Amino acid sequence: MRIAYLILCHMDPKHIKRLTDKVTNSTGDEAFVHVDGKCDVKPFEQALKANSHVHILNQRVCVYWGGYSSIEATVNLLKAAISFFWGGGRQFDRFVILQGLEYPIKTNQEIHAFFEERPETEFILAQNISESDNPKEVHKYSLYWYLDLKTKLWAKILHKANVELFLKSGKIPHFKKNYVINNANERMEIYQGCAQFGITRKLAEYIVEFYDQNARFNRYFQTMYAPDESYFHTIVYNSPFVKCTPDGKAITRPHLTNFENLTYFEYPTVVTLFKEKKDWPKLRDSGFLFFRKASSESKELLDYIDEQHLLKETESNRTK
Repeated sequence: MRIAYLILCHMDPKHIKRLTDKVTNSTGDEAFVHVDGKCDVKPFEQALKANSHVHILNQRVCVYWGGYSSIEATVNLLKAAISFFWGGGRQFDRFVILQGLEYPIKTNQEIHAFFEERPETEFILAQNISESDNPKEVHKYSLYWYLDLKTKLWAKILHKANVELFLKSGKIPHFKKNYVINNANERMEIYQGCAQFGITRKLAEYIVEFYDQNARFNRYFQTMYAPDESYFHTIVYNSPFVKCTPDGKAITRPHLTNFENLTYFEYPTVVTLFKEKKDWPKLRDSGFLFFRKASSESKELLDYIDEQHLLKETESNRTK
């Protein structure tokens, strides 16, 4: 079992170093890091250069919150990891998408055991958005024409105005969009879930091939709000891979936190930043492999987690 950790980030190189050192420690796994094209990459290069198992992508995208650029960055990560080979022609078995603010709850040994026991499972939950009972969520997909604007100052201003308009109104009714995408004479329902997920090599290759061959499908999502919560899910749940998801089908749930795949998070109004040792029992008992948010401000908690992992691994090695 070899895992490729695909990490999108735009801040906190100190935490990215800690995260990548953690997941690549004594595992044979590799981390691929996409640094937002708007950011200075040098602090990340400096922080990560000592770890030969960490690879910063040269093909970087300027990523804007809520826009399609996050899809382009994620696909670039998938392509880099899929094409990566090392001794004996070995390739990755599992691809785990993270967003730079996570940290493992489980030890590396436990993470490997988890995937080895579920070699065919695609950890990407979703619901059919047309079945959602939350009008605000539905409006994101059916009524909103989102513009993923680029780097110039005027574009940034318009981007901010566009976000605020959506947050206030929830819609731009003159650009109504359907729930269904017609792609090469194929009817495709739109699905929604969490942006962090873990998939097999077969599905990773399927997604990349689909991305390269379906420009019409891609154009639809270029004007959708938060496509990282729907693009990949829509591909999976309109494919035979849906049978390999944990539920084997789409399940309607009341809130996005009910679509956690491998990563635990709390979202009362904004995603909670976990920082203190007292947070550990809740995280430990969650049953998930990772949690978010964590950052360099979480040192107290992360130091304690590392201590607990070391004790567990020492005990495990002793009993072998």
